[in-house]
Amino acid sequence: DDVTFAEAGNMIYHDFTVPVSTTKISVNFSYSVVAKNPGAMASYPELARMDAAGLLPSNALVIGIFDPNDFRGWGKYNVSIALSEAQTSLGYVPGPIPAGTWQAEVMIGWVDPGTTLHYIVNIYLSDADVGDTFVATPFTPVVISDQPGWYKGDLHCHSNHSDGAYPMAD
Repeated sequence: DDVTFAEAGNMIYHDFTVPVSTTKISVNFSYSVVAKNPGAMASYPELARMDAAGLLPSNALVIGIFDPNDFRGWGKYNVSIALSEAQTSLGYVPGPIPAGTWQAEVMIGWVDPGTTLHYIVNIYLSDADVGDTFVATPFTPVVISDQPGWYKGDLHCHSNHSDGAYPMAD
């Protein structure tokens, strides 16, 4: 499919059917610039000023996967995703592969004015043995204080499970 600046901020949903015997889903997602009109930015003076200052994002599409019941994760562009009960790609949740209608959701974060991006979503289903079921490491939360009050801290992070570069341990 092709997307342009006009679609920025939208989602495009691609349904796919997973049969009962499926044990693993592989998704390949990529995009590339197929057309660019460098003069198009002039039609958007505020964007042109931001672009000149280096403040505009670059083209950005990401993909999310939903099983029939729940969200399974988000991935960056030009990525290969694997989902199974035994293991999964970073940013995705391992677990049973329920039969039914799944969705690949392409989020069009940003497309430069005058640019056309072409994206491809390829989905492969397998019924091969995937190994032992994933078992999460138990987590025991630590309560610093059970008293009401104001607390300060970095309550989120960007890791290699999302759009960051470092693992959670770092």
